[in-house]
Amino acid sequence: MSGTGWSRRFDQPVHAGKYTLVNLYDAATYVTGLPPLVANQPHWQAAIRALMLVAETGGPTMMARLGMVKALAHGRPEPGRDS
Repeated sequence: MSGTGWSRRFDQPVHAGKYTLVNLYDAATYVTGLPPLVANQPHWQAAIRALMLVAETGGPTMMARLGMVKALAHGRPEPGRDS
């Protein structure tokens, strides 16, 4: 593991609409800018927990990146799946 802190970079950026999130701080800033009714939804709470865990304990940034990607994609059909 490569240290702790909010400045740790993702292996690949997370694209969130007009924003590109390159590190844990960018992701946290994005999430804290969400309206409370959105941020309190379970998929966003899971992403927030993953961000905090990785930033504070030095876990792999991929965990936090996946949490963000899953939260951003919530409610969209998975690519390649027939509906």
